[in-house]
Amino acid sequence: SYSKGHKPMMHQEYVSSATARKRYWLRSSQGSRYFAEAAPGQAHRALAELLRQEYIRSIVTQNVDGLDFRAGALPDRVLELHGNLREVNCLSCGFRQQREDYASEFETRNAECITSFLDTYGPAPVDESLKEETKVRPDGDSDVNAHDLGRILAELEEPLCRKCGSGIVMPSLTFFGGTLREGVRNRAMEFVEDASRLLIVGSSCQV
Repeated sequence: SYSKGHKPMMHQEYVSSATARKRYWLRSSQGSRYFAEAAPGQAHRALAELLRQEYIRSIVTQNVDGLDFRAGALPDRVLELHGNLREVNCLSCGFRQQREDYASEFETRNAECITSFLDTYGPAPVDESLKEETKVRPDGDSDVNAHDLGRILAELEEPLCRKCGSGIVMPSLTFFGGTLREGVRNRAMEFVEDASRLLIVGSSCQV
């Protein structure tokens, strides 16, 4: 997606702009359906089976979709290098919650505005053949091509952290321009250093 010219959400843009965050969650209300309906493929199931039979010790993945777990891989044997789409966390107090709970709160608070938007522009199709046309993004959002997007975003309300009441809530992802969490990076290096061999699957090893 991004290699074809799609502009990603940048870390600094998300943390510094309420408008950018509202745009992200509006787009996510469309694009996340695609990921919710995704199922593990043969590669996910094969790797999970290799783990169960102890042919491999662990999986380090750049993917954020959680499909390794759906395929049966044990959580303590999979390291999600760039985080995941399942959770969000407060940038102030660190409180974590399920992404779907926060997204539901966003959609409930902005139900009238979102309904009006979808009635006018329609939801993004999730059919695989239409994925490229609707520009579903790897981080769970989708393109929103509305001529009055600025007005729509101004009307949206951004829910803040339900625990501290003031913190910005961010997906538990490493956005472009962000950095890997130190603990995650160190654990990945330990996995590599302890391994006698590496099996590289489905990656160019480039970003």
